[in-house]
Amino acid sequence: MDGSVQQARKKKRASKPKVKTGCLTCKIRHVKCDETKPKCMRCTSTGRVCDGYAEPAPTKSKSTRSSKSPKSAASPPSPAKQLSVFAGSVLERRALEFFFHETAPQLSGFFTSRFWNGSVLQMSLSEPAIRYATMAVSAMYEDESLYGKSPVARTESHARFALESYNKAIASLIEAAKANPDSVRVPLMAAIIFICLDFLRGNVASAITHIESGINILKGWRRKHSGGRPPFAHSNIAAEEAFIERDLVPIFSCLNMLSSLFGRRSMAIYANSLDAGESFESPPPATSIAIARVELTDLVNVIVRFIQSVGESKYRSDVSIDMIVEQIRLQKLFDRWQANYLQLLAKEADAQTEYDKKGENLVQALSITLSLWLAASLSPHETIWDQYKDDYEKIVTLTQTLVPEVADHSKHFSFEIGIIAPLHFVAWKCRWPHIRRKALALLKASPRRECLFESYDSCAVFTRVMHVEEEYLRLLPHEIPPENELPPEEFRIHQVDITLLPPTAQGSPIKFLSKPHGISGAWYTRTEHVQLGTVDFDKGSAPSPRPNLEVEEKDDTLVLFAHHEAHTHFEPKYTSLSVSHSDTFMPVGEFRPQEILENNSDQRKIIYAAS
Repeated sequence: MDGSVQQARKKKRASKPKVKTGCLTCKIRHVKCDETKPKCMRCTSTGRVCDGYAEPAPTKSKSTRSSKSPKSAASPPSPAKQLSVFAGSVLERRALEFFFHETAPQLSGFFTSRFWNGSVLQMSLSEPAIRYATMAVSAMYEDESLYGKSPVARTESHARFALESYNKAIASLIEAAKANPDSVRVPLMAAIIFICLDFLRGNVASAITHIESGINILKGWRRKHSGGRPPFAHSNIAAEEAFIERDLVPIFSCLNMLSSLFGRRSMAIYANSLDAGESFESPPPATSIAIARVELTDLVNVIVRFIQSVGESKYRSDVSIDMIVEQIRLQKLFDRWQANYLQLLAKEADAQTEYDKKGENLVQALSITLSLWLAASLSPHETIWDQYKDDYEKIVTLTQTLVPEVADHSKHFSFEIGIIAPLHFVAWKCRWPHIRRKALALLKASPRRECLFESYDSCAVFTRVMHVEEEYLRLLPHEIPPENELPPEEFRIHQVDITLLPPTAQGSPIKFLSKPHGISGAWYTRTEHVQLGTVDFDKGSAPSPRPNLEVEEKDDTLVLFAHHEAHTHFEPKYTSLSVSHSDTFMPVGEFRPQEILENNSDQRKIIYAAS
């Protein structure tokens, strides 16, 4: 009987000979390739880099073997071929292979593919610091993607290998700095990879430290070069300078934007400003979609910097003429950018893939969010946000097209800002009941982390904010307010502060700040407890000890319901708070001095901040 089984197996293998014509990436991943050329759809449709196809094997005839004809020009070696020459340990080789075929495509999202899939690979083969840093990220990412554990409960083997690789990267970086103290390329790339590692670990403080260090290195490097700096699109610059300006500066510009969204002061690093200093001077209109995206990041940075400069002025009726003039100037810059961007989209529409179009949907959702943030930046009233109903609808519609892309639990982490940020914004500032609930439902349907944004945390926090703001209606469970029933100003939450105080059985303590006695009245805080934590990625949903969040479809609309049994008999306790003398919260628009941040670093986690 055993012999007959073996014969049957042999026949089965013989009837389906192994295909050897697929692309190199699919071969390494052991999946069937569709063999589309020059790049297979199986790779490109998922954001992976297709390594192309191996050269056809020569025939076995003597004439072929003895041929003296010159070889055709060699093409650049693929990632698979380049990795094959690395003579590291088995664990190290495996970590690199996993990174470039699994991790990098997920990190890159829609916009940083060239860095993660190209530059990091090339540098990792020649620079030990980059290689070991990449291995650390690979181990950390694989641990989460395969085991679905929180950063605190990692598997021991992956955690140990990641730590060893990280320490080797630091040691190698020190040696590289000693050998070539004037070169900044390796330190900057290493900083980006370390920041990615911090994102994976959920370490906000360390990530911001690395962001600030990298930006300071960049600023010092720029000061050493000639007084002026050519714009991003300029072609007459040296290769290394071009790589730093066009590949690394845009990433740090985006990271600066991110750290400022989480309460730190913007460091004024712009990728495409005609002014190399602290101010932003808009360049001529972009000539490509890629450059337009870079310009949008610059606009976010300069707008956030403006909002931070406004500070508490709007609450003290102290908005100056200069602030109004600057708001108008920035609005004109944004309008010009938007008009040019839409023209570029129309011009390049025929050449765009479905993946490209999804990326543009994200850009538009982010740009609408930015425009609303700027428009309302000088008003202290939360009711000002009610006039943007159509814009909220558009943000939700645009991000909804991306949910199937991000809902795949294998894509649980991205280095880039994605759909969480605009949905986070709508879930907070939109008080229109159905739109707000749809934004919350989309956050619930996309369990993932994007840089420092956690979809579950945003969903949990702003679900509770919504319930607090709607308490005056005395709604029944699952009841949705009438569409035109919006919370009065005195019931609205202006700021949300998540501290690092120890969580209780009810959850993490969160402070909600409001103005129940009018804009000129005192601030009041209300402490709530909300279950927070890292998304349980292997199940594609939140861990069990959390509020019961349910998504239902009603009349073609996703609606989120949340049960908060712990708050059924909750009686709010208000405590008077003088904002100008308080250190209990940090909104965007107010700069917290560095020494205060350091003194309170043990009491803080993430600041959900808005104008």
